[in-house]
Amino acid sequence: MEVALLFGQAVGGGRPIQRALVNLQAQGRDHNCDAVVSVELLEYQVKVGTVIVAYGTGIKYLDLPVPAAQ
Repeated sequence: MEVALLFGQAVGGGRPIQRALVNLQAQGRDHNCDAVVSVELLEYQVKVGTVIVAYGTGIKYLDLPVPAAQ
């Protein structure tokens, strides 16, 4: 299994949490992840408005040979 730290963000506008999560899913898809787990949402106030950042862990299952039973 491979593990990667991913994040998606959205600045202002309508539904920033949903957009941040969609961006996070896109990052997972771009990195060929089978799943994105352990999501955390953080909110930051900046000059242009509110920034929502979604952090997650991407999981990719590897097809490794199973060791022979002894």
